[in-house]
Amino acid sequence: MSVELDKIKSNDIHYRTHVVRSEKEQLADFCSAMQNNTSLTELMVRQVGKEIQEISSLSAVIQKNQSLTKVSFEGVYIANAGAAVLASALFVNATLTDLDLGNCGLTLMSGLVPALKQNKKLVKLSLKSNAFANAGCDALAEALTYGGSTLTELNLSSCNITNINSLSSSLTTNANLRTLDLSQNEFGDEGGVALGVALRTNKCLRTLKIVSCGLTFTNKLETAGKNYITTFIDMLKANGTLLSLDLSANTLGNVGQKLAAAIKENQALNEVRMVGCSTGEKVIAEIDGYTKRNREQGSQQNSKITDSKILSSAPGASTAQSTTNKAAKATAATVVQLNNEMKIPTKQFLEPVIVDRARVTKIKNATSPN
Repeated sequence: MSVELDKIKSNDIHYRTHVVRSEKEQLADFCSAMQNNTSLTELMVRQVGKEIQEISSLSAVIQKNQSLTKVSFEGVYIANAGAAVLASALFVNATLTDLDLGNCGLTLMSGLVPALKQNKKLVKLSLKSNAFANAGCDALAEALTYGGSTLTELNLSSCNITNINSLSSSLTTNANLRTLDLSQNEFGDEGGVALGVALRTNKCLRTLKIVSCGLTFTNKLETAGKNYITTFIDMLKANGTLLSLDLSANTLGNVGQKLAAAIKENQALNEVRMVGCSTGEKVIAEIDGYTKRNREQGSQQNSKITDSKILSSAPGASTAQSTTNKAAKATAATVVQLNNEMKIPTKQFLEPVIVDRARVTKIKNATSPN
């Protein structure tokens, strides 16, 4: 047994991350060592055999373990059957928050989606470079629409997706997703419009990556009765929660100037990337100026909030406030008592009128806080 496996078996609290790139016999040793481990938090699987039994063994470990928070199978061919087996662990596991199944040979999402609906802990999921195409995207949209979804970050880049209508529609109701990567999927301007419509109402997405997605927003498409660039521009003007937008490697050309004009009105975006969009350096510089303005304004607001918190939590702050409140109440009581004695309506008593200084002093002493 290797030194690493000895650490796992002995539950070494300093050994947090383990990489599996071994053969069948050593994989069995790893699964055995994990039976009583409560310290390992990150598991990176880089090599397993093609037999489904090996995936099942790892799935059993994930299902029972109560310390793992991140598991990565990126680049390991587990195919649909392997994903379905891993999904069974998601029904039970209560600690895993980050799962990477990128480039795992997945062509279907039917085995994974039910688990995503049930699981209440997973927040980060990468499915990049799997060819599940539109059907898989629609299935995932169903999971995002489901009220129990806890995902905040989803990577669907390079998945052969050409239609994102269902996915975009799910964004109008989903209240948790913060980061979405749809890069290198050729959904074109139709998909851009769908996103534009969805993000006019979505109030939670912070980062959107749509790099190399066939976007042009050209006027030619207006002949179908749809002004594609106007739809996206209206979204940029109206959305106040999106912070980062990556439009790189889309042939936008002259449309870049219209995007810049829209971003000028946006007060939230603090990062816009348009590398390789043929928009010209002047447009890029203009957009950078607007996002810099937003970053500076955001920093000033955060500074004010921080200062406010520091003042409210400073030693003696609550005591001083309490003393001030007591003094205000005492003064009010004094005024009311004087009014009653002098038979002056309270609403007409604008300033203290000292008739008998000794009497006022006596009343103040009686009502002042200890």
